[in-house]
Amino acid sequence: MTIEIPASHHDLFTEPIVATFVTLTPDGKPHATIVWCRLNGSQVQIAILNGTQKYKNLQANKDVSVLVIDTNHPYRYIEVRGTAELSISGKDATPIIQDIARKYGRPDFDWQTNEHKRSIVTITPKKVVIHG
Repeated sequence: MTIEIPASHHDLFTEPIVATFVTLTPDGKPHATIVWCRLNGSQVQIAILNGTQKYKNLQANKDVSVLVIDTNHPYRYIEVRGTAELSISGKDATPIIQDIARKYGRPDFDWQTNEHKRSIVTITPKKVVIHG
């Protein structure tokens, strides 16, 4: 069953708003980081560097949460809980990374440095919580 992101909150993924990405450490403790993200159909995509703590966490546990808060109305937000997959890596991740960087006003983002060490995390929603 596919859980859809409500159209009322799509703007939170199309505007350059940073998101909080929560993974679980191998011992089950939450690990929160700020990330750039985008909506791709009904899924959320995030670019990460391999070898980071969040990358290691995803190796052990694929359960994640993404929280995006409307910066103009802080009680309007969306939380997407779901299952993450390291879906694309290396050069194949480049077009997505470039798209995300442009969204955040960084068309000059140096995606080539560590290009082979980057992956795209694709999150399939299992639960969506909205407010506002």
